[in-house]
Amino acid sequence: MEREFDYGATFIMELILNEPFPSDAETANPGVKQQLTTPKNSRILVVDDEPVVRSSLARILTKIGYSVNTIGDAKTALDIFSSGKIYEVIFTDVRMPWISGIEIYSYILDKMPTMKNKIIFITGDVMDTNNQAFLTKNN
Repeated sequence: MEREFDYGATFIMELILNEPFPSDAETANPGVKQQLTTPKNSRILVVDDEPVVRSSLARILTKIGYSVNTIGDAKTALDIFSSGKIYEVIFTDVRMPWISGIEIYSYILDKMPTMKNKIIFITGDVMDTNNQAFLTKNN
C-alpha cells in the first residue's frame, strides 16, 4: 500500500493461482508444453458493505472472465448460502455491520466445509489485533 497525505491510498492486490498437478499425459511426454487455462465463467461472490470496493472488484474480475455477484451485507450472503448456491470463490470484508466476514466464515465452516479454502478476506483494518489474530490463524 502506498499512502500520500490528503490524496488517499493506492492498494495492490495480487492473487496467486496454484498450478494444477501434471496429468499422466504431461508426465509421460515432458517435452510437450501444456497451456494452463483459467476457468472462465467461474462464479465469484463479493460481500462488502462498501459500494466502491464491491464495484471495483466486480469490474476487475469480470474483465478477466469471471461471473461475479456482489452483495452489500452478510445477512443476504447467508440467505444465499442457505438456499444451496455455491461459488468457486468468495471475497468477504472482515468488518461489516451486524454480521462480520468472520461470522460468514464460521457459517461456511459449519454448513459448507468444502468452501473453507475458497474464501478471500478483505480488510482495511489490519491494525486491529483481533483481525490480525484471525487472519494469521486462518491463513
